[in-house]
Amino acid sequence: MRFLRGISALAVLTAILGGVPYLLALLAGNPIPSVDQLMQAATMPDLDGSFFIGHVLPIIGWIAWATFAIAFLVELPAQLRSIEAPRITILLPQQAAIRPLIAAVLIMFSAAGGIAGSATAAEAQETYPQAASASISQTMHKAAPAPLQQQNLSDETQTQEPEHAEVVVEAGDSLWGIAETELGDGQRFTELFDATQGQDQPVMGEISDPDLIHPGQIVYMPGDNSSSEAPTEAPTPEHEAVEQEPSEAAQEPAHEQAAPADAVDEQTTASGVEIAPTATAPAPTPIAEASDTDDSTTAEDESGSDIDWAGIATTTGGIGLVLAGGILSVLGGRRLVQRRRRRQGERIALPDETMSTIELELRAVEEPLTMLHLDQALRHLAAHAQRTSTPLPQLYAVRLADDEISLYLHDAAELPAPFVCAADDRTAWVISITDVPQLEHTPSAPFPALVSLGRDSSGAHILVDLEYLGALHLRGDEELANRAMTALAAELATTRWGENLRVTLVGFAPGLPAALGTNRIRHVDDLEVLLTELQNLATETERVFNEEGYTSLGHARTAGTTAEEWPPEIILLGQDLEHEQRDRLSDLVSRIPRVGIAAVSRDQVAGEWALEIESAQSAMLAPLELPIEPQIVSDDEYEAIMELLEQSTHDPVAGPAWAQTSEHEEPTLTDVEIASVSAALSNATDQSTTETADDDTRDAVEETVTAVEHDGPYIKLLGTVEMIDWRGEKPTPNIRPYVEVAALLTLKPGLDAAGVHEALWPGEAHNASGATPRRNSLISRTRRLLGTDDNGTFYLPKNRYETHGVRTDWQDWLDIVGDLETATTGQLKSALKLVTGQPISGVANRKWGWSELMREEMLASISDVAAEVARRAFETGDTATARHAGSIGRTVDPAREIHWRDSLRAEHMAGNREGTQQMLKQFYSHLDNIDEAGEPVDQETIDLIDELTQRQLTA
Repeated sequence: MRFLRGISALAVLTAILGGVPYLLALLAGNPIPSVDQLMQAATMPDLDGSFFIGHVLPIIGWIAWATFAIAFLVELPAQLRSIEAPRITILLPQQAAIRPLIAAVLIMFSAAGGIAGSATAAEAQETYPQAASASISQTMHKAAPAPLQQQNLSDETQTQEPEHAEVVVEAGDSLWGIAETELGDGQRFTELFDATQGQDQPVMGEISDPDLIHPGQIVYMPGDNSSSEAPTEAPTPEHEAVEQEPSEAAQEPAHEQAAPADAVDEQTTASGVEIAPTATAPAPTPIAEASDTDDSTTAEDESGSDIDWAGIATTTGGIGLVLAGGILSVLGGRRLVQRRRRRQGERIALPDETMSTIELELRAVEEPLTMLHLDQALRHLAAHAQRTSTPLPQLYAVRLADDEISLYLHDAAELPAPFVCAADDRTAWVISITDVPQLEHTPSAPFPALVSLGRDSSGAHILVDLEYLGALHLRGDEELANRAMTALAAELATTRWGENLRVTLVGFAPGLPAALGTNRIRHVDDLEVLLTELQNLATETERVFNEEGYTSLGHARTAGTTAEEWPPEIILLGQDLEHEQRDRLSDLVSRIPRVGIAAVSRDQVAGEWALEIESAQSAMLAPLELPIEPQIVSDDEYEAIMELLEQSTHDPVAGPAWAQTSEHEEPTLTDVEIASVSAALSNATDQSTTETADDDTRDAVEETVTAVEHDGPYIKLLGTVEMIDWRGEKPTPNIRPYVEVAALLTLKPGLDAAGVHEALWPGEAHNASGATPRRNSLISRTRRLLGTDDNGTFYLPKNRYETHGVRTDWQDWLDIVGDLETATTGQLKSALKLVTGQPISGVANRKWGWSELMREEMLASISDVAAEVARRAFETGDTATARHAGSIGRTVDPAREIHWRDSLRAEHMAGNREGTQQMLKQFYSHLDNIDEAGEPVDQETIDLIDELTQRQLTA
């Protein structure tokens, strides 16, 4: 096949470089016109077209030929030297066309037959992806900006041992790059040259120039595998010194240490609360724990930088951050709908303890900002491709780390800043999370079929583009393969960049599409019908490609059409295929050019891409030979998630007793107008009375708003989280982790060690290796921050997991409101004064997950009080109070339209037509932002807007 492709490419090159000038010379001769001919053309019309045909067209032909010839002269020496050719702006199309032809010819003459590293996207579209697997594997192996393969983790000063005794050169390689990969230092390329010089080579003769190596040649490693110094042997785990975690008591002031000196690592009181030893010297650490490097440090270092004390990489069952974020996004949308449907005194249906546990784990795993940055980085590529009319790069994998995003390409490409090239052959690029640019406009997602497979050895998430792969084979244990396929299906259906995607499940998880309800996932029972549908789709796609001149889906998506016209079709097969079905599906996923169809199955449909799942913690991604920890969804997690999603569709339920009030109809515009006039008359009467009027006769709205007093640490939760008046000392400059612990122990008193650990480290056993010292250190530092009261009593006692004398504004809020039906307006206004924003906002990602259900109660409670205050204000004509109540309601729970109606009535009551119009604009903008919820506008809102519009038209 490569020989035929090379012969064809050679024929095309010969025709272009030799045949075109021969024909031009034969048919047109010398196209340069004489002076007389130029004068005649300038003064007389070319009626018969002889001047145009005999001179202009041949000159255009010679110029076009010259551009191809120049492109050939630029590309040929570069590919012979295995380096990147310079890009000439006006010759980019010609270089793009000539490059794969030269590569095909060189491959034909290369004894190694390697794939040219500089092949373009055009060549990639003519070659099924696995043909380049060797090149791809080496790219990930040698050019990764961060580890993609397991690496030697010994001391940095150690000289790296070469991984191979010899390396076969592939197109795009250099001695510097091979030295970086094999010896750990590109500057050691001279050692490779010395070891290789004079050795017989299978192709192109001996290597005599370190800057000139050819595909198929062999580079030999230096004989001693070292530079001037011998490598330092890395210490074995048995000899490594592990910093032992100090006990809680060791971190406390001396006057706190009152326990006997022979205290054990942890004592357990009758209540089951764990207590750290208070001996002067810490108890010996067991050998089993001494080898656990997780125990070496806890919470934060002294600079205040967070060590991941409250985050987990995956859920207990194996769900990663992309899938966790997708599921929570669906759940958040459902709860938004629930809140819109909620009426006064009701609450949305919330999960029970079992379902809330899985939600807690998902919230500890998700990284919404990381997902946003990845999405924006990829759309930045799409915007650049549209702006410059260039094709999208052939992306096949993404490595998502905490601080950077790495892209791996099939072909060399130039990515726009702030992407930075990380490979000599320009197939690996990296961008820092902090450098991801804001988008001036939001193009459609360029790689909607990007999906997670798992995490590499360093904990970074590995994603692949299924549309590029064409087919992915899940091998190994059947049960684990099914769990991995379920994870793929759920993630594809919920990612923020998969809006232009259709996912079809066959033979498994029939209830998943309905549970997710994202309109991009379906389940079919009849594979034959599906294959016929896909064949028709492929035929139609090829027809449009031929008519429009598109060379690929990437070309179509950036050629002025919308990406919605080219959604990938991802098929996930949970059943075995018959031979004829496998052949039909193989043809669909392998068509050239690609038609946007990909398949994931337990059968080998096509290609070499496969995920060999050995266990729930170990898998190998072929053909890259990349070890990863696979993403799976356990059966228990799947059931809990399905129940959680189903429960989020339930109707609202009755709220707490204190929130119940008598039913009141919402005031009409006439009602508020009358109240406004009455209030104005009342104010005029009040101004004429003496200052000795009896306070008891004043209206409730004039009651004094009392300030909340507190003595000791006070945690503000009804807005941006903040703690004030703590009495101790800062353990570290950043106190946010300890504020969360203090809030947890204040709002949920009586927890035991397991309960505290589950809240802060969801999914991790409280008695796991390293868990106890980490938890004890966190509690100890929180105690140190809170300090003691005037009597010397710790605000966080040492014998139980709850605070003493610490207060939150949420507790004060509940005390002030009391019973909503009987509370005075002054009480309710005092409660609203405590609210400064959405509850528990301003916290870091993956933190405070334990407070989510409590936060929902805060939202509903504040919303109910705001609506009640507004209702009373309309009755008394108190415009200022009505405005404030409406504003608080819209800030805390904008999904409830009653707050928008209250704000509209308040502006109308104030006679502010401009304010009314501005409020309407804000409301319509709000509806646009939540349009995906698909909920109709409340009839009460429609009626009010119609009435307001009619009033303004007749005014």
